[in-house]
Amino acid sequence: MKKINLAVIDDDEMYVYAVKKLVEKVELADRTVYFENGKVALNYIDECIHHTYLLPEVILLDLHMPITNGWQFIKEFKKLKIRIDKRITIYIISSTVNEEEIYRAKHIAEITDFVCKPVTIDTFSVILAEMNYNNKINSN
Repeated sequence: MKKINLAVIDDDEMYVYAVKKLVEKVELADRTVYFENGKVALNYIDECIHHTYLLPEVILLDLHMPITNGWQFIKEFKKLKIRIDKRITIYIISSTVNEEEIYRAKHIAEITDFVCKPVTIDTFSVILAEMNYNNKINSN
């Protein structure tokens, strides 16, 4: 299985702990960074723009966080991404059942998919399969 650089942006400590254990168990990532809100994550991405090896290939983004929530993160990420020389895939990972939020997330180009919490090994398998498919398309 191809290992990735992963970023998890979520303020729920129990969820983050569970994701850490799952990432370790399935040996998913070469590098995983965790952020408690979107602002800290945006600062990290901005600082690493010229060091693409530090940037994640995949971001697991929660919607509801303090300081900078998921929607605000996406808005600011759109401005940053034009300066990033690397494809970054964003998955909304949320416990929301609000149909409007799910619809909104699925209609934002920067968001690859909306996944309901909790994430599982199957979730990571789907993400990796989608990345592999996209990498094949991008290399042709």
